[in-house]
Amino acid sequence: MATLVDRLSNAMNKSGYKVDASDAKLAPIMSKLQYLSGKARFGKLLRDLFACNDNSNLHSLLFEVIFAWHFEIKCKHLVYEKAQQQPNRTTIDFLYEYSQDTHIYYELRVVQEQAKITEQIEDQLRNSKEFKLVLNGGSYDQNEVIRLQQILLNKVQDREGTPVKFFSTTLPNYNILVVDVSQPLLGSIDRYDCLLCCYGDEAVSQVYRRGVFGLFQSPGKSDPGCFDHIYNKFNHIRTMIHGILFMRRQPKSNPINYDLQYYFVPNRHILSEKLYNIILAIANEVFGPWQE
Repeated sequence: MATLVDRLSNAMNKSGYKVDASDAKLAPIMSKLQYLSGKARFGKLLRDLFACNDNSNLHSLLFEVIFAWHFEIKCKHLVYEKAQQQPNRTTIDFLYEYSQDTHIYYELRVVQEQAKITEQIEDQLRNSKEFKLVLNGGSYDQNEVIRLQQILLNKVQDREGTPVKFFSTTLPNYNILVVDVSQPLLGSIDRYDCLLCCYGDEAVSQVYRRGVFGLFQSPGKSDPGCFDHIYNKFNHIRTMIHGILFMRRQPKSNPINYDLQYYFVPNRHILSEKLYNIILAIANEVFGPWQE
């Protein structure tokens, strides 16, 4: 019977990495996999990882593994692939039951530097009448923040704007998007970019402004008319997502094993201060803070 390290190295080789099961560089990630393998709740996650034959999928599943390990090692137990409402076919990556009246759902996304992903996002932006108005003549920094917004939108709705994930904000449900922005597709994302992504120019000082309308922002009377269209496009994410957990890897991490740092931006329109403090406290205990 194949060991865990044999199964991991096999999946990595099928996904484009040339690696041997005896490679010492696998030891750190193997310790995380071995820890999770002792918990039946993550059986499907590990089976999916070991069945990988695609580089993008491999990195997405490794991110899920490392995210889960961060929680579990702190004795904060997650449920994997949980549906909020049974009639809906889609599931959310993780559920953390903080208390009887506070269930926190985490949906994960890795930003990866892959040509097909870049082309897909560029095509969506080119064919979106709302974004055309903003992108024409936009700066590099502006366009990168808008691409990040599109990546997050793609997690919760299809290209026509129809919701595909997150259908409830009634108690005890709280919904968090988690995005790993470590990959160079987006250049060097900092905390100001995260604020721009969520709240646009109004959230940052003049030097950091890029002409961006945020996912959680409401248009002001003096804003361009095109912002009304973008506001409508963001309706589902604005009304269903309680905040975004921006993640990056600690410096000098390798591609398959890393520790995560967080920066949490709440949706102040629907998240109370009490729940904001709870979500922040959980993240602070589980992950390291994002250090500039």
